[in-house]
Amino acid sequence: MKKIFLVYGHYNDKSFNASIKNTFIKTAEEKGHNVDCVDLYKENFNPVYSGEKPDSQVIEHQKKIEQSNVIVLIAPIWNFRMPAIVEGWIDKVLAPPWAFKFKKLFGNYGYPIGNLKGKKAVVFLYIWLTTICN
Repeated sequence: MKKIFLVYGHYNDKSFNASIKNTFIKTAEEKGHNVDCVDLYKENFNPVYSGEKPDSQVIEHQKKIEQSNVIVLIAPIWNFRMPAIVEGWIDKVLAPPWAFKFKKLFGNYGYPIGNLKGKKAVVFLYIWLTTICN
């Protein structure tokens, strides 16, 4: 049995993204997995990062990730990007030094070293495309 932490980033419970979320949860639970779903909009997650230390909500999400085997992210693509609430969640929750640290090479240059070893991630991003060119 896997422990799955699902992060959902869409405001509409009748959206295609909601269908993806509901189908994923149902299927995972039918297969015996435990799914802990966080709905960023219903939680009123504040995506604005101003250099502050992690608040209790961010720390709670980090603890849920620590306790999980799999992280699932479900969000739409709007204007070629994920919604700000999802991008802010990534910036605040998956931030250094908790999720990764930098190995300094010289000056301000380096590369990230992940701290979430053994975790798997599944990302569902949905974009609605219509004809752009005539």
